[in-house]
Amino acid sequence: MKKLRLVKILIICLVVAAGAMSALAFTGCNIATDGIMVITRDAASGTRVGFDGVVGITAATLTDEAHEAANNGAVITSVAGNPNAIGYISANTLNNTVKAVTVNGYAHTHSAFPIQRPFVLAVNEAIYDNDELLPRTAEFWRFLQSSTAQTAIIGNELAAPRPGEPTLANRVAYTAVSADPGSETIIIRGSSSVNSLMGRLITEFVRITPWAEAAMFDRDMQGTGIGFGVEHGIRSANANRTIGAASRALSEAERGFSSHDTIGMDVIAVVVHPSNELANVTIAQLTQIFTGAVRYWSEVA
Repeated sequence: MKKLRLVKILIICLVVAAGAMSALAFTGCNIATDGIMVITRDAASGTRVGFDGVVGITAATLTDEAHEAANNGAVITSVAGNPNAIGYISANTLNNTVKAVTVNGYAHTHSAFPIQRPFVLAVNEAIYDNDELLPRTAEFWRFLQSSTAQTAIIGNELAAPRPGEPTLANRVAYTAVSADPGSETIIIRGSSSVNSLMGRLITEFVRITPWAEAAMFDRDMQGTGIGFGVEHGIRSANANRTIGAASRALSEAERGFSSHDTIGMDVIAVVVHPSNELANVTIAQLTQIFTGAVRYWSEVA
């Protein structure tokens, strides 16, 4: 069937080109590049968990022709370099080398955009409950849970948390203590999707806190998935005194050992090459594309 379809497309392109006698007649008709290149994230990625959950993709149904990318930057590079690629990224990493399309008619900036997932911050619950967080880390954690931190990001990078998300009932404004309370490095580990947002939060914290400086932070957020497992999380680094960042909702087990707070909802933008004429895609079409039921752009109506 694939060979027959390719022959038909070739005949159509040749007829159009012969009639128009113009190189422009071949736009969108090159059968060598008409096939959709699907870019997905690695299996442990919180971005992938969020996308797959809404679109209805599983490891078993994902097309075997999909290319896995290690982080948002790798997805952007792949899509920007291939006119027929499609992928998805955390919207706070979006740049002008790729084009975000609407989904079900909603732009990624709209509150009703259908593909969203929570950004969750956490610390070890036992240490937090016993007031045993290291002093600087405790101060930064207090800032992260404040209305000041929320104001810095909601409506800009993130949407407000949705009903049912584990957030603080009453956020209060952050007031910095006048003197440096400790000497430790503040360690942050977790999802790469939260990395750029965390950078902006650190910048705001340093700006309003007299004694704080960027050099006191160790932010190595290349971990995927929940961001606080054995290798990258609050159970492993710095005697369990690390702040963890997750890019998906926590499992029951994860909620059991962490004191956590949803800081906001992150949009997962669907991106294509800027030259792609696609303007809108439906969830059903995304399901077809990412399962391989639809393999050519000419089939996306």
